[in-house]
Amino acid sequence: MADETSDTGTALRPRVEARSTAAIILAAGRSSRMGASKALLDVAGCPFLVRVIRSFRAAGCDPVHVVSGHEPELLEQVAEAEFARGVRNARHAEGQITSLTAGIRSLPHTIEGFLMTPVDHPLFDPAPVRAFLGAALAGGKPLAVPVSESGRRGHPLFVHRSLFPEFLAIEDDPESGLTARDVIRRDPARVLEVPGASPAFYTNLNEPADLGRLEEFLPDY
Repeated sequence: MADETSDTGTALRPRVEARSTAAIILAAGRSSRMGASKALLDVAGCPFLVRVIRSFRAAGCDPVHVVSGHEPELLEQVAEAEFARGVRNARHAEGQITSLTAGIRSLPHTIEGFLMTPVDHPLFDPAPVRAFLGAALAGGKPLAVPVSESGRRGHPLFVHRSLFPEFLAIEDDPESGLTARDVIRRDPARVLEVPGASPAFYTNLNEPADLGRLEEFLPDY
């Protein structure tokens, strides 16, 4: 399989036949700062997890995998009711990278790549996610992130299958101290920054006080 190159000689992702794009939702933490499971908190009558699953599915992601660690049985029930797959991470206490790699290992080999977000970004709507995914797939680079006018990066993150080994290598060498962020920053030339106007891309809800911010985006909340 030949690699594509840009006009400047920068390596792009390998040419592949059209494949589907999966989604990975990281929901393995204990939500200690929130004081309750963020995945199950209500936003406009819908649990965080359900809202994120539905947004990804409506944006065209298939399959959608939910990585759990704390309270896995309950989260799996919620995921399966929304036609998503639950993935248990027995090593979730070792850090978020173990949840990401658990999600990667669970994916079918036929996918083009995946979108990833922590479950604490529950305000996504399908349309901006679909637009971001379309830009990521068309952009020809193995990584894509939404970026605000001020230069802030957000979620979801797009990862092409050609980079899976780099993320998995971190788990295989825990003493390296590397994180997923190190992979993303390793080569700026392979990261596509997609201008994203949706404030949901940059809004994570970690603490009870953050719930008050919902009114900024959901007037009827």
